[in-house]
Amino acid sequence: MKQNRFLPRIVAGLLAVGGISALAEHASNTPVKEFDTPERDPRKDASQPAPEDESKKLERARKFSAEHPMEAELRAHNVPVEKIQAAMIDAAELIRSHRYSDEVNEKNYFAACREPERWAAIQKSVQYASDKTGVPVRVLNAMGLIESQFKEDASRSDTNVYGPYQITLATAKEAAKDAAACFEFPIVVNKAEDLKETKTAVRLAALRLRSLKQQYGQLGLAIMDYAGGRVGLEKKIKEAFPDVDLGEKDWAAMERHHAAERQAQKQRDAILKRMKGGRVTDADRQALRRAVGAFEAAGAAYTKAKNAWRQKRADLPKTLKDAGVTVVALYEHEKAKGGEAPHSITYSLALDDIGARAEKHAQEAVEE
Repeated sequence: MKQNRFLPRIVAGLLAVGGISALAEHASNTPVKEFDTPERDPRKDASQPAPEDESKKLERARKFSAEHPMEAELRAHNVPVEKIQAAMIDAAELIRSHRYSDEVNEKNYFAACREPERWAAIQKSVQYASDKTGVPVRVLNAMGLIESQFKEDASRSDTNVYGPYQITLATAKEAAKDAAACFEFPIVVNKAEDLKETKTAVRLAALRLRSLKQQYGQLGLAIMDYAGGRVGLEKKIKEAFPDVDLGEKDWAAMERHHAAERQAQKQRDAILKRMKGGRVTDADRQALRRAVGAFEAAGAAYTKAKNAWRQKRADLPKTLKDAGVTVVALYEHEKAKGGEAPHSITYSLALDDIGARAEKHAQEAVEE
């Protein structure tokens, strides 16, 4: 486009006629800018998909977490999806091969789910416990099936576990301490019979899992502890992650200093008893001072080790997360050694599958 060099003067003249001299002067000194009509970008004509609403993303994430709680937790710990799925498929196959191997046996295994009235009552108890403790419904359903198929009279004499969730009396009593704060009413546990009612058992199991998750920061590790015990779990962690500090040195120091404290206390008490029975010598006084000093030193060392251990246990969730400790990592370590992964590991990884199958069988029973 060619520029008209007379246009600025014409505009200035018109403005001056109107009495706007300042604008006329400005217009006469301002060059006219040229603008070419922009060409249409054909790429912009293509229809662009509207961005997904954030509320829909959140709702989808919540649904995924609700339907697949174990996988969702592992994803949140940045475990690659392909590793999660490989481990879960293998674990589900192992559980199936050990518990049921065909369609007929599967229906028998999930018999509790196929009795609509009974399953509805179980779900009422499970949902209540889940709402109060935050332990997912699918996890509680799957654990009740794996532990006993929700048989209230289930028990094992070799481990002294009872009821649908196979809990020891000591563990149940410990879990029951949190009942009043969580459920707003106490749970009284005095004997094995108290663990056999489903609604009581599921509440105690949920309380136990909530407490263990607080200790480890991961529900998967909490379930491993539930299934195999703390000693077994921490042994597996140290085998796979030898540099992770679980506070075992501080615990050993606690035991050592506590033993020294008890020994010094015995010596002190023996000297005091001897001094009460007769004449006190300078040697007795010196021995007493040494015993008291040893007792106080051992007590201080014990307290220091105990505080260090407590701090490391409080930091344990972060320690494990930073080190990359997850159920999948422990599973891969065990598989690398050859053979099957231990039950406590496959147990955790198979829960999503067991929970999904429970829901499928319950739905089939309603439709039949």
